[in-house]
Amino acid sequence: MSNLLQVAKKAYKKPDYHPQHYMRTLEGRLRKPIPGHNGHLQIHINQSIFNPEHCTGLNWTVRWKMDGNCIYSTRATHACTKRDFLLEAWSNWSNIPSRGSESGCWANLRRDILAEFVGEIRSTDYDGHANYPCGIFTKVGMIVQRHCSPQKYSNWTRYINRSCCFSIVFDSRAIGNSKVMTVEAIRDISIFEEFTVDYGRQYWEDNDLECKCGETN
Repeated sequence: MSNLLQVAKKAYKKPDYHPQHYMRTLEGRLRKPIPGHNGHLQIHINQSIFNPEHCTGLNWTVRWKMDGNCIYSTRATHACTKRDFLLEAWSNWSNIPSRGSESGCWANLRRDILAEFVGEIRSTDYDGHANYPCGIFTKVGMIVQRHCSPQKYSNWTRYINRSCCFSIVFDSRAIGNSKVMTVEAIRDISIFEEFTVDYGRQYWEDNDLECKCGETN
């Protein structure tokens, strides 16, 4: 694994490096993944995209009253732009035959906000993003208002798999005057351990699928 870490560190230094564009194979090598969306690699973005032509109504990347205060301040208005929880430099992407793609980490992590789940903001009735969207909900009333679709534009967080013994949760949070979908560790995560999340009961019921994570539930 030490040789792989050396190769990975060289990749990290590239100005265009993003984890989802490099896949770790079972043989311990790094390679480019097979293009997915319409024959193209996922386009990397650091923040979610809101296009009023694709999604009418309020801009749900902006914090509104129903979203509560900034997580770093108790003030109603706050110019905070803090987003230093991005984990990109230490995440990796692997291909596991029985499970497909998975995301993991090159270092031990403590319980914390790790990253931001990003994509295109779409209406809840948009059907062009298959099984990938994540609901954006308000803190007041917990109402899902829009979907964050990572089908074409996103980062490595799209590839977090599901497990009955999950280590990650997604949450809608306010940072300054922005609303973001955070990726948060609910327990300590060991080096090389896979990041996993609970997709929720509706995911399985709507798609008539069965969980094959291998955990006892």
